[in-house]
Amino acid sequence: MGEYAALRRDRVRDRIVPSIVFAALACVVLALVLVGRPLAALLVVALVGFFWGTFVRPARRRRQYKAIADRPRWQIKAD
Repeated sequence: MGEYAALRRDRVRDRIVPSIVFAALACVVLALVLVGRPLAALLVVALVGFFWGTFVRPARRRRQYKAIADRPRWQIKAD
């Protein structure tokens, strides 16, 4: 059961991090639009998207692939 809990924790973390980044970005964009700086909001979205796609996403993928390679293999056979 401990292996399953570790797998589940990793999967939940992999879903939560992008959601938190998106929520923070949405708050910043909303604040900039309300202040009257829609062009700055557009620039922030573009910069965050570039940073995420160039640096964060490849690093997360490498970590995920490494974690998948280290997982145990279950040999389940049909009766």
